[in-house]
Amino acid sequence: MRRWPAHPLLALQLRRADIEVEKDGRIEAVAVRRLLDQVDRTYAETDQAMLTVQMAERRSSGELAELYRQLQLERGELEEAVRERAAELALSQAELAETQRLASMGNWQYLPQLRRLEVSRELAALLELDAPTAAKGPAALLGAIFEDDRPRVRRLLWRAIRRPMSVGDELRVITVGGEVRWFMCRIESELGPDYRIGRLRGTFIDVSERHRAQAHIEHLAYHDELTGLPNRACFRERVDRAVERAGQNGDRFAVLFIDLDGFKVINDSLGHDVGDKVLVEIASRLSKVHRDEDVLSRFGGDEFLVLVDRVGGRVDAAAVAHKMLEAIERPLQIGSISAQLSGSVGVAMFPDDGADTGELLRNADAAMYARKANGRHGVHFYAPEINARSLERLELVNELRHAIERAQFVLAFQPIVGARSGRIDGIEALVRWAHPKHGIIEPARFIPIAEEAGLIGPIGRLVLHKACQQLVKWRRAGAAPIYMSVNVSPVQFEGEEFVAELRELLAATGLAPELLQLEITEGMVMGDPDRTANLLRKVKALGVRLSLDDFGTGHSSLAYLRRFPIDVIKIDRSFVSDIVDSRDDAPIVRAIIAIAASMGSEVIAEGVETEIQREVLVGLGCDRMQGFLFHRPMPATMLGPTIASAQRVVAASAGPALRLHG
Repeated sequence: MRRWPAHPLLALQLRRADIEVEKDGRIEAVAVRRLLDQVDRTYAETDQAMLTVQMAERRSSGELAELYRQLQLERGELEEAVRERAAELALSQAELAETQRLASMGNWQYLPQLRRLEVSRELAALLELDAPTAAKGPAALLGAIFEDDRPRVRRLLWRAIRRPMSVGDELRVITVGGEVRWFMCRIESELGPDYRIGRLRGTFIDVSERHRAQAHIEHLAYHDELTGLPNRACFRERVDRAVERAGQNGDRFAVLFIDLDGFKVINDSLGHDVGDKVLVEIASRLSKVHRDEDVLSRFGGDEFLVLVDRVGGRVDAAAVAHKMLEAIERPLQIGSISAQLSGSVGVAMFPDDGADTGELLRNADAAMYARKANGRHGVHFYAPEINARSLERLELVNELRHAIERAQFVLAFQPIVGARSGRIDGIEALVRWAHPKHGIIEPARFIPIAEEAGLIGPIGRLVLHKACQQLVKWRRAGAAPIYMSVNVSPVQFEGEEFVAELRELLAATGLAPELLQLEITEGMVMGDPDRTANLLRKVKALGVRLSLDDFGTGHSSLAYLRRFPIDVIKIDRSFVSDIVDSRDDAPIVRAIIAIAASMGSEVIAEGVETEIQREVLVGLGCDRMQGFLFHRPMPATMLGPTIASAQRVVAASAGPALRLHG
């Protein structure tokens, strides 16, 4: 076997490769081959390792690229999410700002460590704060608060600074324009990291509308809606206070109870709209003449009350009352309608006429009715004997109710005669009260009370029914055709069911419609001309005659009267009574007769008592008359023979007289 001397380095490598080397340093060829094989294997392994590394590097680069791509994608999504969230936040802030603006709300916060006040735009607008003012810190907020409310704000701030809490109160703010606005102010405090108050924040909410609504509700609760004057409840409270104060100080004061004389006529005849305007005008007049320290109130209807505070005595109270009457009595002009009212005033003095509010009001009311009972138009002071008359009036109202239930009303009849012939052409039915204790009571005594108590409607229907029944009874006994004239109250006339009731009455009694004549007052037809004309046409469609009573005393417009189907105009007795002596009444009567002729209506003069009055009226062209000169009102039992006698005189050819009785 061939051997070669080995290089020391080669020998070293052979030994490291576990290949034997001779001691003399020689090596065999086989050993060299084995070494080369190992070297080849090493290179191969190295190449393989490098290939593996290269493949790993390529795989790692791809994974990194994919990872980078995914990271980029996630970053884009994150940025999009951030943008969307930022947009949502901006929208939320805008919506919050708009909500605060619509809700009249603003917010603020104060950082004590930085001494910095941050005010929202909405709050700055609400409080009218500019940037330099807002930069002043809490003093800027305090300066916007109404001066009287600032101590309460300081107390709220002090409580919030002492410890974390939420406090609030309603405060007033004065705007630059001087307007007072109400705000709900809330303050919250938070602790900082050092356990000191680190932040104060709060809100201002404008609650002025609620305060205005509440004030309006309170105003309505204590004021009359029509006139704006204090109402009954408010007046009683003010008198309660006056009683308490006067009791302590020894002061005197008076309560005036004012009732408008004649208002009911205007209200019933001209309508509630005109009546309301009259009340507003009277309230305005009284407001201008009453003293600032006094209280003027509308008590209800046409009644006004005045608390005359701190008066020396009756003389002072009377002076105020007469001022009120002077204001009431000035002529009224409501549109095209002229009118004039008067007033009746009752006065009760504290402490002489009452020790409390209720007693003072009752006694002032009683004094007012005493004034009305004595002719109205004036001032009457309370006296103890007045209460007896008030009780009598109350008793009369109760008895009237019983009289309606028990049909205690009877009729008297007054003929209406031809002005020249004296023939009885018609009869007017007049009501009387057959009182079981007091006998026959004239209508002048109970009709005004019935009207005030709301009892005139049933009385009017009762009178109408009895009058129709009586005329049918006379006709069946053979009386010539004469008509029955019956007064209709405004209450009856205003009802929508009036025409239907009238139709049923004619059917029930069997009376021919042309023999019934309804008397309505001049004022009644002028309340609502359009409605009146429509209602009168419906009545005329039934065949019933219509008479306009007391003509010349109301507020008629000739243009309106021409629209109404009036058959008869009755001249009021006030023009007849002085027609002989007065230079004014005869021309007025002549004008009324001319108006009636232009309307195609007949004329009846009321209250004819003397022959000379009859002659003057005949000379002026009056058709028919009614009065004591011809016949006084009489019961049905007396009128039957009177009708028969008149018929015999006027028409002797009618044959034997028929005996007519009730």
